[in-house]
Amino acid sequence: MEKRLLAVFALVSIAGLAWWLGPDAADEQAPLMPIRAGEPVTVEAPPSAVEEGPRAAALDRTVAAPTAAREGGIQLTVLGAGEPLAGARVRVFEGTAAVELRTDTRGACALPLEAGEGAVRLFVEAPGFFHRRGDWQRLPELTIELRPTTVLYGRVLSMRSLTPVANARITLSHPSCPPGCASEFARTAQDGSYELAGMPLDLTLVMTVTADDHAYAELRREFTGDGRIEHDILLDRGARVAGTVVDYSSGAPVPGASVVDLSVRQVERASADEQGRFESWFGVEQGSARIEVSAPGYCRLTCVAHEDELSEPLLLRLVKSVPVRGRVTSAAGGPVAGAEVRVDQDEVARMIREQREEPALASPLDQLPDGWSFAVDAARASTSSDGSFTIEAGLVPWSEEFRVRVRHTGFRPFVRSLGRAEVPGEAVFVSIELQLDVGTGTILGTASLNGEPAPGHVSWLGATRRGTVELDAAGGYRIEEAEAGEVELSVSFDGLSRRWQASAVQLERGAELRHDFVVARTMATLSGHVRWEGGEPALGLPVSALASSGELRAGATTQLDGSYSIDVEDTGGTYDVFVGQGPVSLQRRGLAPGTRGIDFVMPRLGTLRVRVTGRASGETIGDVRFAWRRSGESGGLASLWGAPDQEGWYELALPIGLVDLHVRAPGAGYAPAFVRDVRVGASDAPGRTEVTLEAGVEVTFRAAEPAPEGATILLLEEEAWGDVRFVSGPNGSFWDPGEHLPDRALAERVLRFDVEGLARIRGLGEGRYRLKLFRAEGWRPVPERIEVRAGGGAHELAWDQVR
Repeated sequence: MEKRLLAVFALVSIAGLAWWLGPDAADEQAPLMPIRAGEPVTVEAPPSAVEEGPRAAALDRTVAAPTAAREGGIQLTVLGAGEPLAGARVRVFEGTAAVELRTDTRGACALPLEAGEGAVRLFVEAPGFFHRRGDWQRLPELTIELRPTTVLYGRVLSMRSLTPVANARITLSHPSCPPGCASEFARTAQDGSYELAGMPLDLTLVMTVTADDHAYAELRREFTGDGRIEHDILLDRGARVAGTVVDYSSGAPVPGASVVDLSVRQVERASADEQGRFESWFGVEQGSARIEVSAPGYCRLTCVAHEDELSEPLLLRLVKSVPVRGRVTSAAGGPVAGAEVRVDQDEVARMIREQREEPALASPLDQLPDGWSFAVDAARASTSSDGSFTIEAGLVPWSEEFRVRVRHTGFRPFVRSLGRAEVPGEAVFVSIELQLDVGTGTILGTASLNGEPAPGHVSWLGATRRGTVELDAAGGYRIEEAEAGEVELSVSFDGLSRRWQASAVQLERGAELRHDFVVARTMATLSGHVRWEGGEPALGLPVSALASSGELRAGATTQLDGSYSIDVEDTGGTYDVFVGQGPVSLQRRGLAPGTRGIDFVMPRLGTLRVRVTGRASGETIGDVRFAWRRSGESGGLASLWGAPDQEGWYELALPIGLVDLHVRAPGAGYAPAFVRDVRVGASDAPGRTEVTLEAGVEVTFRAAEPAPEGATILLLEEEAWGDVRFVSGPNGSFWDPGEHLPDRALAERVLRFDVEGLARIRGLGEGRYRLKLFRAEGWRPVPERIEVRAGGGAHELAWDQVR
């Protein structure tokens, strides 16, 4: 019997595989044609088999199996509305083979298979009943019941006018069949009428309706009753949405970008053409269309457009995502294959900034309209055999700081902050070394301030991991799964940022260790008022105090009368007090604890509207970065961000009066411009200015030899070279750009060499430049000075020891 079964299955193996992996051959030619119950279905061989002649003919034959049950076989009974169905067609699939059977007068047939473990794949259909397709257990007796079908008919009407919708496509799908099972469909006539035969009763169905001048609709219905069923469908026109998808930095069109209607289960409604343009009908919910735009190599844009905004074409600007690439090795230097690498937002860095009451990092994306945001899909990868990995859609540029996390069995989890990506599309390279896992333990205890519990937290730092836990109401804390080995503990109390360090403790694997903090400090107050330039009190402005030693920070908010009071620790040193609003930050330095009358006068902010164009093209430029200072004042240029409207105008909040403006667009390849004495008007009468940027120059550097370990190399204008410093002090380490460059511009001037030893700097103006080397005492770059001319150029770098 086994040999006969194998022979039967061999005759139709290729045909069965073709049917199970997808629709029938006829469906592949016309995938929208439904399978009707009772119609003969031809199982065809693939073209290669047809060419073989006799073998192809054998494959086309229908193989009949006996209807009598066999010992050890499977008996199948097919019912319809509870009654046996004679003549029902049954197709059986085993591996790549397909066998067709018919049920007898009792609705029964014997499947040419043995009962036992596993599943059998079946397709069962009969006239007047809805087919079933799926996997069943290989039980000795199987019963499959088919649902009766009816005809669904009616009209499709436009919801508001009740006029017929001609040529609308109605598709009826059902959850009872796996993917690949054909759905019923129909098109409406000129009067909007339609008819769908073969519709199952008492089954939840999904009806989708599409029409050229209406929004996509999806309806879930369950129909019951006898005979034909009439059902009219009201189709909402929605809104016609047109627009252009362009690159955020260059403004170039993004052809092929997918534009999705989020109001109906993320249905793609359009694809941008070669000019980045699209037009289609979208659903409208609560007066707004929700749209998602994506393209390979770009961050996904989600936006909400109100109906009154849809009368004009939308400008949808996609930001290039930042790939993350690198290599993972062990401490011994060998590659680590199969490690899980993940990139996500650095929540620890964000929390620390919030605890220090520092403002969020400025970003061009801050000015996106409400309801607009960029995101990337899950950013993760596994390392290959040489330990390398690539996450193409890794980071959203200018977003919060990011971190990379690596896990692999037998190694300690690895976490490193990546800062934030500043250049769209430019890859970030990370070299990661994993340490062997040493296990964990528990640390617990209490913390008190001047003899009393106080709100705060305890932090711990191990060899490769760290963590933070909150103090409870009684001042207690408990750290689970701290990294075994030497652990450094510290405590911070709310309002006081200084961490009192404990002696390093030694935590054994699986042990529980107790450590208590007893902190006694003398407190004092810093107070004053903040007023506007007109003399009115300023309410709700944040004021912070930072110890000159950099170890203490506290803050408060101005009250109705503009007053503030900050409790600080009196250590005998002095404090610097800061108050800020938008791009303006004022400070008073060297104040002793207990000082009163620390008053500030804040300028009123106005509005400046700026449009930036390229001289050669005359078109507006996206991804423009600004910096400013008050006209006639010396000192650094403070960075600020904005986003353009559809006409290319940036709206900047600045102090009313005259300002000097530094404008740059390095990501788009433009050279910076410096515009003096730009007038900022009140918000109801904003100032306006237009700035034209020249095309910049790109310079390439090739490292003839590796740079000194830990070195940072900057390319600076000759006049800015002496100003730029790297400052390391009690308040942290930072770049001081001097008076000629904005603080944020320095990140764009760092030479970042790729795996081929190449580094590129874009958006340079013509002139003399000089390389500056930091964190590499006793070394200098060769050459140190270069001339940047139109057309750019390439330079080879070497390093020379200073004697």
